[in-house]
Amino acid sequence: MTDLEIRYFLEIVSQGLSFTKAAQALHVSQPALTHHIKSLGKELEVQLLDTTKRNAVCLTPAGKLYFDFFSECREKFSKVRNEAKVLVDQESGNLRVAYMSGWDLTDLLNSKEVFCKTFPHIDFSITVRGIRALKTGLLRDQYDLLVAMSDQFKGESNVCTREYLRVPYIVLFSSKHPLAQKENLNIMDFKNDIFFCTNEEDCPFLKRAHETYCKSKGFIPRYQFLPNMESIVLALQNGNGYTIFDDLVRIKNDPTFKYLRLDNYLILHYVWKADNNNKALRLFLESCVFNKSPSSGISV
Repeated sequence: MTDLEIRYFLEIVSQGLSFTKAAQALHVSQPALTHHIKSLGKELEVQLLDTTKRNAVCLTPAGKLYFDFFSECREKFSKVRNEAKVLVDQESGNLRVAYMSGWDLTDLLNSKEVFCKTFPHIDFSITVRGIRALKTGLLRDQYDLLVAMSDQFKGESNVCTREYLRVPYIVLFSSKHPLAQKENLNIMDFKNDIFFCTNEEDCPFLKRAHETYCKSKGFIPRYQFLPNMESIVLALQNGNGYTIFDDLVRIKNDPTFKYLRLDNYLILHYVWKADNNNKALRLFLESCVFNKSPSSGISV
């Protein structure tokens, strides 16, 4: 018994038990149609149609039972297929996530793996950008979700945030720095040194945060502003000065650098626009990946 045979049987009945009309509607020959109906009846071990009467075809009682059964099954199948299609449509799409350049992606990649196992039809892409580009991209709808510092979005009424990760800050300096071999090193040892910092216009809240921390330890940093992280790294490689990065920065693993972990934390957030109607974003926001307890970051 095939779906084709059932479809042919249902079409004959729907065409007023006319083999001729059914054959025309199905675009098959009448002998082929007759063959399939006989084959279906033989497998079911019943006569579906009574063709003994001249110029008349009738449904047998058994044929009527099978007609009702097949009709109901096809109707239910059609309904289930449509519902399944809706589910697939809801669980497909694109989720565009952006992350700060220079950061270790391990935790985010783990979240991506878990999410994509649950929703395999969603294309989860990760883009790495600088501080300014993250904010601009979100506000221009280039990204659905950021992992960023929420201070960047103060005053933006259409932006939602949720704490994601707490990460210790580190003092980063060259392995050729005069303090590189000092034991029991602390932040006060750098009070007379140059603090290399990115342009204050790009990230003013970071400068304020670092300055507040240093003041709490008893000194005011001697700033020298540079345009980006790469410029800071080059300046440090000369053997003088220091900077404060977070513990996610990959450069700390470079053997030409040393770092000192501080008792001060960067708090990262998930950031998204409240009016973003992307179904993939909604699924992520409702998922266990998003709703897990915020991590305390890297142990101190």
